[in-house]
Order: sequence, then C-alpha cells, then structure tokens
Amino acid sequence: MSAIACTLTESIRRLALSGTELAEATVDTTRTKLVKNGTVLETKLSLIRFHLSSHHPLQHPFRHAARILCPD
Repeated sequence: MSAIACTLTESIRRLALSGTELAEATVDTTRTKLVKNGTVLETKLSLIRFHLSSHHPLQHPFRHAARILCPD
C-alpha cells in the first residue's frame, strides 16, 4: 500500500502540480503540505473527498491539481 500511495502522489505531483510551488517537491513534502495540513479526508466506497480549511495555505495548488485531475 505504501508503494501505491507513493506512486500515486508522485503522479499527482508530475501531472497536476506542474507550474506550482510543489512542482519540484518530494513525495513526503507534497503529502504533508496538501493532505496532512488541516485537511479532512472522507471516504465512501469509491469516492474520496477532501475538505480543506478555509485558511489552508496551499489552496491554490490543491485546487489546481483537482481541476486537472477531475475536469467537469
């Protein structure tokens, strides 16, 4: 599971975070700054939902990645 999480985080960084301050960040830094920094993770079957604090310092890169990975 750890290898899968690492590969997924690396892919998100490479594909969705290019052009942001996290474009060159390590997997651990990306995970710490985007997910562990006051983010509530909600999972239901095949749905994963992230709830960011309204004062999350990296809202722009997170939303940028979300738009690229999940276009409307």
